[in-house]
Amino acid sequence: MKRDTGQPKIVWRDQGGTPRAYLDARRFGVKGRIPLKPAGSTRCTTDPVEAQRLAVAKLRELEMVAQAQAVAAEATRLRHARLGLDEGADLVEYGDEHLQRKEQAGRYARVWLDNLARYLDRANTYFNAVQVTQARTPTEAERCAAPRNLLTISPVDVRAYMRWLQGQDNGRGGTQGQQSVRHHLSALSGLFASAIGDGLLPMGHNPVANMNERPGVPKSTTKLIEAPDLALLLESARTLQEEVDPADRMKPLACAHAMLATYVYTGARDAEVKAMDVSDVHFATGYVEIRGTKTANADRAVPLHPALGAILREHVRRTGRIAGPLFVNERTGARVGSWRRTLDRIAVRAGFARGEVFPRRLRVSYATHRSTCNGISANELRLEMGHSASLAQLERVYAKAQRRGERMGDSFEFTVERYADELAPRMARLGTWGAARRAETAAERGRVVREFLAAVQGWSGPEVMKATGIPTPTVNRLRAGGAQPENVKSKTLDAIRGFLASGAARARAG
Repeated sequence: MKRDTGQPKIVWRDQGGTPRAYLDARRFGVKGRIPLKPAGSTRCTTDPVEAQRLAVAKLRELEMVAQAQAVAAEATRLRHARLGLDEGADLVEYGDEHLQRKEQAGRYARVWLDNLARYLDRANTYFNAVQVTQARTPTEAERCAAPRNLLTISPVDVRAYMRWLQGQDNGRGGTQGQQSVRHHLSALSGLFASAIGDGLLPMGHNPVANMNERPGVPKSTTKLIEAPDLALLLESARTLQEEVDPADRMKPLACAHAMLATYVYTGARDAEVKAMDVSDVHFATGYVEIRGTKTANADRAVPLHPALGAILREHVRRTGRIAGPLFVNERTGARVGSWRRTLDRIAVRAGFARGEVFPRRLRVSYATHRSTCNGISANELRLEMGHSASLAQLERVYAKAQRRGERMGDSFEFTVERYADELAPRMARLGTWGAARRAETAAERGRVVREFLAAVQGWSGPEVMKATGIPTPTVNRLRAGGAQPENVKSKTLDAIRGFLASGAARARAG
């Protein structure tokens, strides 16, 4: 049998009794066979002469691409040789190898690896595409040209990268914060340290470590939520379904109450709560298993407090699931992803402004209130929070118990009955919220809109958006009378009510 040399050739395939032409071009690294279609046709040709002509044209095109790639590769090799660069220290290629090693080590959680990949992708974007556009001289442009070698990145380049990061969108209407920039730089520093260890870079060539202006650990500005407010938030989540309009396509999550309670009573991180399975809740032995999202060693167990146990039992009974994800989006059947809209709706009903309640704030609140329980030590709380290294993080960010006038004591629960006197006025408003929403007339909606417009009179559109989250075009339409009150979306009305209830307008006027 004659050996296949891999030379390009025309291959005929029988399709519905008619042979049609394809080109086998494996020699050029092309996987599969290339269909030989005449111009304007959606099917391969059946004419041998036409097939030969199309094959010659396609091979000429592949030859030109191969030659261009060879020229580029040779130029890169010569550039590396002239500058004394190790070809194995390519930023993109070595970055991929670095990620594979991290994954194969088995010490890091999937979420952490995904974040690391995202940080390195941003570094690739900047150093291989953005920085060359900022070059002021041909020599500088050549140094910054892609593919970028790690040895060509200096502390000055990293400083420019840091400034670029600070202007990037964070996906929440702002720019990357100090802590996010630190994460990006730490990921890049780890890449350089790995390359040094592999002998691809000289000792000490870690431009991130050699920077003089590395951002420090930012002081936490996350405020805790007081115990009565946590109780009201949980009650708001419990009664949220009472106001759901059957015609509303964007219904809040049915598992919102159980999910919020899990944040409040475990102090787990956002990704940790979303990753929980039904089997992670051990009702018989009284603890919740949390799979860490930073490293494999971050897995831990926290007590299943009685209040949370009762809520999760009802949640599991209602869903009928004995295995699989603990919290799912019942519309899609998948694990809950972003639940910002539902959480904002819960918070607004309880008198908070949109965006004022978020998972990290619930985590801070758990640590603070939990530390005032009888019989719990700082070391036990450290383990519950998943800080395996030391107490420093707990003391710096979460431990605000010295500011507490009231201690949780023996009972770690947040119920409206426990704070009945303090919450009575707000509970009355919460109790009538759903009924008011269902029976609300266009006149009532108009009154709310007019009150809102009066409160923000003289404010610019961006100022209103910053305070309320309502987009500037929507504010402009309301001011121009282009949006009739009966047609204002529930999401916008919720934002207006939350803003009016928060007292932000009165504080500014004062």
